[in-house]
Amino acid sequence: MMSSPLIVSIGQLRRERAASMPVQVSTSVEWKLELSQVLPDPPLETRLKVSPMPGGFLVDGTVRVLARHTCYRCLDEWDETVISEITQFVVDDSGDEDADYSITEFNLDLEPILRDELLLTFPVSPICSSECKGVVDTVQTDLNGDIPGDEGDTSSPFS
Repeated sequence: MMSSPLIVSIGQLRRERAASMPVQVSTSVEWKLELSQVLPDPPLETRLKVSPMPGGFLVDGTVRVLARHTCYRCLDEWDETVISEITQFVVDDSGDEDADYSITEFNLDLEPILRDELLLTFPVSPICSSECKGVVDTVQTDLNGDIPGDEGDTSSPFS
């Protein structure tokens, strides 16, 4: 079975007087929301520090990804580099199946922590620009540009 690069060994940190452990990972992930997604290339880059604390571990640092957003008004797509600050305390409750994040005696899975923290930074309704006017019901009509052949429909009382 292949191990995820986002699973880090914390056995050494469990010893008394253990110092913080730097964690740098570069891996492709496929995380997405309805209108935003993390692109697999370039890969997700982390610069984290895992520190033992009374009752658990502190995960602190940054994560960097390339995200693709879709404007909810006009449906245009654009890419954006997202750098997110991560600070998460993981409770050392190895026997609890209902724990928020997976931690064992020797390993800490960073994937759900990074996924949750990163996706929370994405906009719920991304907009390409504040001037975006959106689209209308007719096929290939974009309100952000000139509407070709828009002389109006004379059969409509609203034209």
